[in-house]
Amino acid sequence: MSAPLKRKDQQGVTYQRPAEIEVWISKLETVDAGERLSQFALPKKSLSYVPSEVLVYFLRRAWGAADHEVFEKTFRLLLARVDRSLRSRLWDSDIGNASDICDEIISRFVLLITNDCNSDKGLLDFYEIRFDRAICTIRASVLRKFYTEVGDVILVPFDHQDIDGAPLSAEVEATLDNYLSDESSKIDDPAFRIALFSAIDQLPHDQRQVIGLRLKGIPVQSNDPSVMTIARMLQCDDRTVRNRSARALKSLKAALEEEVGK
Repeated sequence: MSAPLKRKDQQGVTYQRPAEIEVWISKLETVDAGERLSQFALPKKSLSYVPSEVLVYFLRRAWGAADHEVFEKTFRLLLARVDRSLRSRLWDSDIGNASDICDEIISRFVLLITNDCNSDKGLLDFYEIRFDRAICTIRASVLRKFYTEVGDVILVPFDHQDIDGAPLSAEVEATLDNYLSDESSKIDDPAFRIALFSAIDQLPHDQRQVIGLRLKGIPVQSNDPSVMTIARMLQCDDRTVRNRSARALKSLKAALEEEVGK
């Protein structure tokens, strides 16, 4: 039987692994370590591909059992997955070199694993529930750091409070509600908000500017010349702003629907 998780969500409910993860754990606990490692190494397209959440479970178990050989091999396989995923999603841009960004994300993940190994606080518990979203948290944090270092205020139109619970502007929330329909309640889910901001990070510069300013509640246009609008800030007409916004929301829809479907 798998060891229970320790951490709790915002409602005070102890984390529970998804049923399919528990099934994988139960199945792999019946085989020896060598066979498990062979399955861990299978490519993502394989029908027997093991979810990363399961690798985290067995990584932690190997550490607890002082099985350093299995721990190291599982650790390397898990890091290789993260590295491949990041390098397929990130690219060189005006905020920095993709390789540097990937290295920073992986370094933070390795540090988290190290801290988890030396703590009983369940620091990696969420990684056994939604691994991709947990990595997304680190990615979003690192990207914000690189944006800040660039020093372009418009490149960083939101801050840490955006993820921690500050309300989205009514306009953006309504837009998201429209295309997420039954999924609209996810806008209050911190993991979903992280996925949203990470998806925004991947937008082209001009679209990222518009969405970022909309998230701050700045209007596209106004008949009052004293009101600062997105069009005035970006020195373009409101039609250009709406076109950029429409293209951005189309991309966000595709990215978020893929994310919430995981």
